Amino acid sequence: MTLPFAFLSGLAVIFGCRELRPSVPGSRSTDALLLTGLALLVPIALAALAHRLARHQVANGRPGRVPARAILRSSALATPLAMLGIHLGLDYGDVVDHLAWHSNVGRMLLGVLPLYAVELPRQVWAVAAQVLIEVAADNRGQPQAWSVPLRDFWPQVRLRFGWPLLLLLPLAMLGLALDALAMDRRVEAFVLGTSLGTTLGTIGFLITIFVVFPAWFRIAFGTDARLPEPLGSRLRDTAARLGFRRSRVLLLPTGMRTMNAMMVGPLPFGRCLCLTDGLLSALDADALDGVVAHEVGHARMGHPGLLIALVMVVPLLLLVPLRFADLGEVDYVQQAVFAVLVVATMLAVMRGLAHRFEHEADIASVRALGAGPCARALATVSRLALPITRGRLGHLWTLHPDERTRTVVMLSYQEDAHYRATFDAGSRRLRHGILGAVLVAAATALVSWWIDWPYERVLWHFNVGDHVAARRELAQLGEPPSRWSRTWRELHEELAAAAQIVPDATDWASAAPRLAAAAWPQAIEQLREHGPAAARPWTSLTVGMQERPTDLQRAIAAYCEAAVAEDPAEMHRIRAVLRRTELPPELEVALREP
Repeated sequence: MTLPFAFLSGLAVIFGCRELRPSVPGSRSTDALLLTGLALLVPIALAALAHRLARHQVANGRPGRVPARAILRSSALATPLAMLGIHLGLDYGDVVDHLAWHSNVGRMLLGVLPLYAVELPRQVWAVAAQVLIEVAADNRGQPQAWSVPLRDFWPQVRLRFGWPLLLLLPLAMLGLALDALAMDRRVEAFVLGTSLGTTLGTIGFLITIFVVFPAWFRIAFGTDARLPEPLGSRLRDTAARLGFRRSRVLLLPTGMRTMNAMMVGPLPFGRCLCLTDGLLSALDADALDGVVAHEVGHARMGHPGLLIALVMVVPLLLLVPLRFADLGEVDYVQQAVFAVLVVATMLAVMRGLAHRFEHEADIASVRALGAGPCARALATVSRLALPITRGRLGHLWTLHPDERTRTVVMLSYQEDAHYRATFDAGSRRLRHGILGAVLVAAATALVSWWIDWPYERVLWHFNVGDHVAARRELAQLGEPPSRWSRTWRELHEELAAAAQIVPDATDWASAAPRLAAAAWPQAIEQLREHGPAAARPWTSLTVGMQERPTDLQRAIAAYCEAAVAEDPAEMHRIRAVLRRTELPPELEVALREP
């Protein structure tokens, strides 16, 4: 089951635009709705055109001037380009912020709505076109009358729908989690405003996702508990002998397009074993027993948990001390080199772990049934699958060892006692190494939390409205480390501004309404008399203390932030949007070009 390039790249564009180039509040325009619709129709229209050209190719026995396959690929490329267009050219992000102001889950779902509106219908046309392209290739120039009813390729469409549906789960749950945090200001400030809270919140969120993931996978991909009999009973018996629940062995329909088996579920709760229809039709019962033993072996040997520990938990914990490197002071080239090295290291670790775990799961199958069944399954799948020629780069990226190497390892483990002892010792060392990496990362994170907690506690007091405690602890701490300099300067400014209105504030309920009412007039006065940098603390209080600040207030706050960051291009972009609105006279003068 290949990952959907068009959908994932479109998702990356959406979140990249939201994070790297946020829309200016108030930049949305009803005149752009028609252009938005046209942009979203382009990928679908290209896929439909590919289908039409493929039908022409089947009917005439020869390709047209424009290959259907090229148009089909261009439709996939058009999806992320359409997402880029509606965000950069049409400011869709501001539409989302306007429609889903109070709801984070609404903001998440509205943010990806255009992507789903494009990809779901595009996939229907794309699958139909792909089927016809394959028919044309099989006919080899022989004209043929051919129609493809939807029911014939629906399993393939349903399979492609699975990934978009699957990714709805973390998006919706993240929105729900943020909405739940917003119900308690103290908890929200701890989770979102401190490194300890953010780490604990992320771990809790991931555990929740892992628990519900298997059930949602079954819904997203439409798995079926009914396997063909008597084969289904035999495979369930094999799984039960190995300690896996019979009811968790499921069929994954793919329209006979995929030969694969997978253990779904990072945690034991609800974990299921899915076998594709293509695999069941390709292998005999003995080979399928070997496949079941291999997949159950992944679970019994703890591979999902080990992978999570090393690839997710360790990097998450190491993000905490990474702040001490103060990368913000490093030039962009060095940051890029560092990022590339980190990503390359993580990919190398993942590849090494994946290869080792495949060998260990093969060994689990050898222990249960001997080397024959799993080796025969590998040989059959390798023979029936489309031939793949891997160069050096292909071998570098693949997460599975080649079939010949896997077979040699299984036979050696079964027949050679010395090899067996060496392999088992290597497995023990790997687990000790992973445990050591987790402990080192946890200890480093604990030290980092302990060092930074006095500074984060001041921020927490301020964010929950206890300005008296924030000022008291701020005075006791003295000069912070350089990595805190900007945050400390802004905190000093906002506390000083807030003290002019609510000098005795000790809680959010009493401080927020008074600040929300008085901060905006002060912001306008400071902007008019002293410029955007001086107005920044007041605009920050205005936006932070109100339940629903206006587009104008949010845009002015962004303008002041850009001024402090010395970003004239961003200031010009915000001014261009503000000039399209009806500004108060005092702001007209303050927002003139320098």
